[in-house]
Amino acid sequence: MDTFKCNYHMHSHYSNGTLSPAQLVRKFIEEEYDVLSLTDHDSIDGLKEFMAACEATKIKGVPGVELTTTHEFMGKVYDIHILGYNFDPNSQLIAEACQRSKDDTLPCLKAEEAIKMVGESGGQCFLAHPVKIPGLGERGTEEFYKEFEALLKDLKKKGLKGLECINPMHTEDEEYRFIQYAGKYHLHISSGTDHHGE
Repeated sequence: MDTFKCNYHMHSHYSNGTLSPAQLVRKFIEEEYDVLSLTDHDSIDGLKEFMAACEATKIKGVPGVELTTTHEFMGKVYDIHILGYNFDPNSQLIAEACQRSKDDTLPCLKAEEAIKMVGESGGQCFLAHPVKIPGLGERGTEEFYKEFEALLKDLKKKGLKGLECINPMHTEDEEYRFIQYAGKYHLHISSGTDHHGE
C-alpha cells in the first residue's frame, strides 16, 4: 500500500506566517512531503500562488483555509477553528466566510455556518488542534475528553467530516485518544504541522 507524507495545516505571510506560499512549497519539498494544504487564518489570498507552486513540482496541493468560528453547545460558547479543504478557491461563499471570521463589525461566524459554506463550495471541514479549544476542562483529564467527545459528536451532526489528530502540540497519548474518537464517529484523520515560520 502506498504511503504519503502529508501536511494539511500551515500558514503563509497572507495570515500570521513568515514565508510566502511558494517558499512553503519549497521548504516542504526539501522535507520530502507528498501532499500539502495551505490553511491561512481567515484568508484564501495565498491560494493562487500556492497552487501554482505545487503544480510546478511533484507535490499535490490542496486548497485550504482555517476559519475562526464559535459554537454554542450545552450552555457554553466554544471558540473553535475549522479547517476547510478541497473547496473551489473562487467560491464567493468561502470569501464571505473569511470576511466574517476576521471582521469584528460582522456577526461571528458559527461553526455550523462555516461547515455548510465550505460544503456548498465543494469542500470538507475538519476540527483543528483540539487541545487549543478553551472551555473543555483541564487538558489531558477525563473531564476534558468527556466534554471534547460530546462537542465532537455534536459537530459531526452539523456536517463535520474530519479531525486533526496529529499535530506537534499533541502528545502521543492525545493523538491516540483523538484517533480513537475519529474512528468511533467515522471521521477522517488529518495530520498537520501548523507551521507559521522558522
